[in-house]
Amino acid sequence: LPIFGGIKDILQNGKYGFLFNRRDYVGLAKLIKKFIYDPKEFYIKAKLAKKSLAYFDFSNSNNNFEKVINSL
Repeated sequence: LPIFGGIKDILQNGKYGFLFNRRDYVGLAKLIKKFIYDPKEFYIKAKLAKKSLAYFDFSNSNNNFEKVINSL
């Protein structure tokens, strides 16, 4: 199947980063505070997110889409 991902797919809440609800300023503030007090976790998640993002880049998604189309 082709890979059509979004932010939720890329971050995998908690694994590569964290999601928060729109307009949840308190939740966002807590996440920012968490990374301020634990910058090591921030850098680890940033590194992992960069690797995860490569999986969703345009050329990779386009190649997978072409494979599906060609298999039809």
